[in-house]
Amino acid sequence: MSEGASERAAGGATGSAASQPAGGEGMPSPVEELRAAIVRLGEIALRPLPLRAWREVTAGVGARIAELQARAEALEQVLVVLVFGGTGVGKSTLLNALAGEPVVAVSHEVRAFTDRLHVYHHADADVSFLLEGPARAVAGEPAVPRFDREAVVLHPHRAAELRDKVVVDAPDIDSIVERHRELVQSFLAHVDVVLYVTSPEKYKDRVGSRAIEALRGRKAFLFVLNQIDRVRPEQRPELLADFELVLRGMGFEAPRVLAIDARRGSAGEREAAGDLAVLDGLLRHRLRLAEVRAIKESGLLAHVRAMVRELALAVAPEGELAPLAARLEAARAALQAERAALAAALEREARAAAQRAWASAAREQLLARDAAAGGPYGLFVRLLRASTGGIPAAGDGAGPPPDGEARLRLEAAAARALERAHAVLRPLGVEAPALAAQQPAALAVEAEGAVRRRAALATAPAPAGPWRAVAVNALPAAAVAGALATLVAALLSDPRQVGLGTVAALLLVVLAICYAQHLVLRWLARRRLERRLHAELPAPAGPAPGASPGTAGGGPPAAAAPAGLAPLDHALAETSAALGAAAVQLRRLGALEEELERLRARTLRLPRELNW
Repeated sequence: MSEGASERAAGGATGSAASQPAGGEGMPSPVEELRAAIVRLGEIALRPLPLRAWREVTAGVGARIAELQARAEALEQVLVVLVFGGTGVGKSTLLNALAGEPVVAVSHEVRAFTDRLHVYHHADADVSFLLEGPARAVAGEPAVPRFDREAVVLHPHRAAELRDKVVVDAPDIDSIVERHRELVQSFLAHVDVVLYVTSPEKYKDRVGSRAIEALRGRKAFLFVLNQIDRVRPEQRPELLADFELVLRGMGFEAPRVLAIDARRGSAGEREAAGDLAVLDGLLRHRLRLAEVRAIKESGLLAHVRAMVRELALAVAPEGELAPLAARLEAARAALQAERAALAAALEREARAAAQRAWASAAREQLLARDAAAGGPYGLFVRLLRASTGGIPAAGDGAGPPPDGEARLRLEAAAARALERAHAVLRPLGVEAPALAAQQPAALAVEAEGAVRRRAALATAPAPAGPWRAVAVNALPAAAVAGALATLVAALLSDPRQVGLGTVAALLLVVLAICYAQHLVLRWLARRRLERRLHAELPAPAGPAPGASPGTAGGGPPAAAAPAGLAPLDHALAETSAALGAAAVQLRRLGALEEELERLRARTLRLPRELNW
């Protein structure tokens, strides 16, 4: 077996062992868990939520998910190291110092101001994926443009220790040519490690800092401070400390900087070239197949975690998703309470209108059937109707409500529901176009019509049978008989004492008895009416007008939307459902973030020179 084959076999065994989970057999490997996490991230990120910030942060997210999936499928590919840096920092010199005889023998003269991607790879390594675009197209989103095939120059070599690594020389990041920047940007999806090269004059360069900050958390970094020979030996520790301080300010916890004099390395003075031997040993000997796979897995994991954190920070202060999910649930409960309040308001108006209509119908029917009963009580009722002109007695609550009052109350209820809903949703950044389209005045007109139509369907109880004529005339007939007996007895004993006053007194007694009976019958009729109203129009369980949503009783309204206010009820129900779904999605995102953190703790320990 050749040296390269033996090394790949040994590295493959190590890599397989490194990929096994800590929990033992039967558990998914970290790679399988990571691929499953990407699928779940796609399910979460591609689902629209009613949060304005979510819509903004997930624009074009489909292409990013496709890129992650493509990288997950390519974990067995070679490690891609991109040499990154500004103009005049000595990248070409460093590449010459790192090249050695195997590469130089087949390489071209590395020119300054590189305008293409120069790929140094082992002759047996498959680098065809580097000639393609970074991500496959995603339905509904524009595809990432592929770069020109002529922009990639391949330089094969036979260095066995670099079989699993590819070194790519990129155009200067501070190039004024827009095509150079687009070329590097389109190639970044393939990169696993960024070898950032700078100089004592440019390590604080703003262009370089922006490039590092854009990639931090997504790529592993190797920091090289080249041309260290331009700094006096006694000043070098302070310079390195300052560069590390700059990197800490960008978010790197414990950055490691390699100080190199690449010119001496190119001239063969490798021992005097600073940390060149460390970098060369890392690339050639220390990064074997197992470590290469671990770096690629860790880079992909870091990218996924960064994307999850980006989503979390976009919608929640400091990325705390659980409190936001709880607030969304509370907002959902508040909207449900407003639905209950709307249903209760409409039921109150319908009940009031029906009560007035039914009371009026019941009294008129009571008078009509008692007048038709005949006898002394029927005569009394006819006299009563003639004297009152059919006007309902005070306290009956009969008659239709004044025009416009119900409409105004319903409009106020709708406006109050909208105002409270917006007050709940606005601080959360929730977009609710269905609610924004509602017009309380138009809703109230339709709702008032529904109330009146419902009241018009009311009918009073049917007239009773002949037995009522006997029942209602029993007491008045006894009163009339008693009055006549009294009058006859008075006439027989002393006719001179019987005058008009006596007759009037007896008549008033009879009328008083009849009116008392009428009051009792009217009270009984009202009781029957109330029982019927209670059976056919249950009292609304929602809050009274002016009550806060949190005081609503009886839970959400019935499945059927309240007539007349149905558009507003539907809008509230739609927004409420969207809030519930958003809360579930945010909790899933939080659970995914915790899972990725646990997965990160199980990854292979990587070389300390790498910075994440």
